[in-house]
Order: sequence, then structure tokens, then C-alpha cells
Amino acid sequence: ALEDASDVRGGFVNPPDEVLRLGDVVLCWPEVLQLAAKEDVLVDDEVYFLTAHGVDHLLGEHHEW
Repeated sequence: ALEDASDVRGGFVNPPDEVLRLGDVVLCWPEVLQLAAKEDVLVDDEVYFLTAHGVDHLLGEHHEW
């Protein structure tokens, strides 16, 4: 069971498949298009930037805007 002592480390419950899931990164496509146009960059580059930015947040990096 998920509540077995072997599944709890440091106060966190680990999933039975041992895959650490940090969360989701979700992009709003209309916003991506708008930001790419505003910044005058390729849509692919904006997707890459926003995805990396979201992953940074999942890893604990935060900033003040």
C-alpha cells in the first residue's frame, strides 16, 4: 500500500512506481502566439522558453515580477 513505511521518505509519500512527478506545465496556445508576436520571436522559441520557465518553477526556482 502507498502508506507502507517503505513508501515514506522524509515526510513525503512516494508513488509505487518510483517515478517522481513534480507537476504539470500547461501552456495557453493563444497566449503563446500573442507573446511570440509581442517579443518578435518564433512561436517554437516561445514554447521552449515558457516550458523551460515552467519546469524551473516545478524545480523550486521562483522570482518576483
